[in-house]
Amino acid sequence: MLTNVSRWTLTVILMLGIMLLKTGRTSADLTAQRTVHNSHFKATTVNLSNQNTANLTSISTLFSTTGFVPGGFDIKSIKIASTGEQNFKYAIKVESLDQTSILCQKFSLQVMKNWTEIYNGPLLSFQGTSTIPDSGNEDWILVLKLTENDNVIKNTNCAFNFIARTWKSDPNEDLRGLWSKKLLANFVTTGSW
Repeated sequence: MLTNVSRWTLTVILMLGIMLLKTGRTSADLTAQRTVHNSHFKATTVNLSNQNTANLTSISTLFSTTGFVPGGFDIKSIKIASTGEQNFKYAIKVESLDQTSILCQKFSLQVMKNWTEIYNGPLLSFQGTSTIPDSGNEDWILVLKLTENDNVIKNTNCAFNFIARTWKSDPNEDLRGLWSKKLLANFVTTGSW
């Protein structure tokens, strides 16, 4: 049997419990705080920029050439620059905008990076990778050549993009985390000969 003191104590505990439940508080509402001294947090950025090599302005179109003839070529240059705060690896590849374009398949591409040839072959097969150096930029020279003399490519056009994107472990990985992707549009046509 409960004594009066026990009944009174039990009543107070029950009323306190009901009050805490109604106010949304429980006896488990505890907080803890820890201060860590001498810790540093820094936000960083990755930004890939396609720039004109003559005046360092941003560009979005590279080859825009009309009237190509067999034996003709066009030369363009770009500066791949790191405008963010973190060094990165990047890849450049060619993507045809019209998979049925016979003309795109007939072009060849010669690529030099910092005055060293790194590719000489079919336009649509080009894919190059690099790492931004401490200087923060690299110079690329691209020579687009038409060596075919086929009547089927007279007065036709070829639209393609150079796609540059950063990567961490693999040039074909999904874009996540810190990344940047830039596109350079290209449109070339042939004449008649």
